[in-house]
Amino acid sequence: MAQKFTLDSFDDEFSYKILKSTKKFKTVSEISADCKIPISTTYRRIKDLQKNGVLEATGFIMDGVRFNKYKCTKLLKYGKYNPKVKQILSIITSNPGICYNELQENSKIPNGTLSHYISSMVKNAKIIVKRTSRRSWYFLPDTKPSEINLIINLRKETGRKILSFLLLHGPSSFTDIQKSTIKAPATISLTITHLVELELVKRIPGTRPKYELANRDLTFECIKKIEPNTSDKIKERFADTFSYL
Repeated sequence: MAQKFTLDSFDDEFSYKILKSTKKFKTVSEISADCKIPISTTYRRIKDLQKNGVLEATGFIMDGVRFNKYKCTKLLKYGKYNPKVKQILSIITSNPGICYNELQENSKIPNGTLSHYISSMVKNAKIIVKRTSRRSWYFLPDTKPSEINLIINLRKETGRKILSFLLLHGPSSFTDIQKSTIKAPATISLTITHLVELELVKRIPGTRPKYELANRDLTFECIKKIEPNTSDKIKERFADTFSYL
């Protein structure tokens, strides 16, 4: 039984080159020369591509010898060697949790084209998306579920200030947090409530309740991913605290 075709089945450079080269029927020798791939490798890749139904063959006879020519039936559009896919993956790698508008601004890819690529890349598990009521946030597939909400909130100004403050100062009162962020009390209250609901921050009961990070190590690791310069400054300032990181 033939293997079911998926885009990931041919996500290697040689197969991608062959598929791009065979928009018209070509012999194995022509494909090998055009793609600069050894003839033996070309034969193996063609066999795999045929098995999965993305190359069709037609035969002809020359001087009593039968030859085959091959043509792609489905061009590999969303593999990692596609220039736009490579660009999108590179941006997300450098900016985990980037939102759609920022991704478009960084890539300069037209909205309709980017939307189409993103949709296909999500469908084929090249990237993962976390959708909220207002935005979509994009990550690489190997991102841990525990990191996603942290990174999203570190990308929001108020959330980043609160989480960074608690990382530096440990358990703190609402007043201390509010003073450090220079934000309206209502804004801080809503954000802290949200962070507690997401279990990123814990509320310590008492006459004057305090708040602390649910996971200091994970918070620091996420800051390193999205703001390497900031994490270096934190580590230098609190060398003793973070000597184990």
